[in-house]
Amino acid sequence: PSTVAWNAVISSYAQQSGIENEVFGLYKGMKRQGLWPSRSTFASMLSAAANMKAFVEGRQFHASSIRHGLDANVFVGSSLINLYAKCGCISEAKSVFDFSRERNIVMWNAMLNGLVRNELQEEAIQMFWYMTRLGLEADEFTFVSVLGACAYLDSHCLGRQVQCVTIKNGMAASLLVANATLDLYSRFGAIVDAKTLFSLIPYKDSVSWNALIVGLAHNGEEEEAI
Repeated sequence: PSTVAWNAVISSYAQQSGIENEVFGLYKGMKRQGLWPSRSTFASMLSAAANMKAFVEGRQFHASSIRHGLDANVFVGSSLINLYAKCGCISEAKSVFDFSRERNIVMWNAMLNGLVRNELQEEAIQMFWYMTRLGLEADEFTFVSVLGACAYLDSHCLGRQVQCVTIKNGMAASLLVANATLDLYSRFGAIVDAKTLFSLIPYKDSVSWNALIVGLAHNGEEEEAI
């Protein structure tokens, strides 16, 4: 099998919960065949290590990516940030981000999500405003992280500001962003706004319904919640 074939199998195993550890054996088999791992190989390996919170194995793959000259790649860098953030090693994630020569929106999002995951919401908000000053175009995943940070900080005013940016950027129609905004309104007790937003979501999923039900229940409208 070629490198592409190995990568396809490694990626498939890395995405399946409960069997991620088998990718380590596949990686060794690929190496024994004498094939050179690519950025896709390391991205999948690091993703599997992150899902298992396997810090030691993740560090080994990080070292291996450096030896193969792929640690500066944006896909590998994003996977490294995700790994360290999930393992609670946010300083290592910051180091990867700070020393990356090239940063795309995926890498910025990985860092934002890592900060929120490690309860550094204020730092995540600051990074978001820094992104906007740099002229970087945020996507729906950016706003989901930032709106989550606003909800955690219990900052209604800040949440409104971020929502205005989502509208300006044309992201308010995204289901992910709409659900995050709905959750924000419910937490702040702005139940009228939550109901209005809910009525405007064309294709609601379980997250949409749950956010409104919780908001109603927490704001004294138990009968409507039921």
